[in-house]
Amino acid sequence: MRSCPRRSGCPATSPVCSKPSAVARFGNSGFNILAGPPIRNLDFGLAKEWAPRERARIGLNMIMANALNHPSFGLPAANISAPATVGVISSQTRALLSEPGPREIDFGLRLTF
Repeated sequence: MRSCPRRSGCPATSPVCSKPSAVARFGNSGFNILAGPPIRNLDFGLAKEWAPRERARIGLNMIMANALNHPSFGLPAANISAPATVGVISSQTRALLSEPGPREIDFGLRLTF
């Protein structure tokens, strides 16, 4: 099989490319088609308010983000230049990406008089 001088890369008949740096064919798969494991998150909150005296009120609250502490894994690796790692999930999503991070518990106490 002769390669065309304008199209460098691997032939379409080769399932594994020996020179992935020169790949010129991209295939026909869509953009962002890989799906990772689902993100499971449960946020929980409790609040209690009482009045120990007529003019004073005490409020106590607790907010838990990711109360069950489930890990949220990232997308699988999609770099076909490294066939040994394609499909391997090696990271977790973070709260910086508006996704749940590890369990976080916040307590609050308010005195109003």
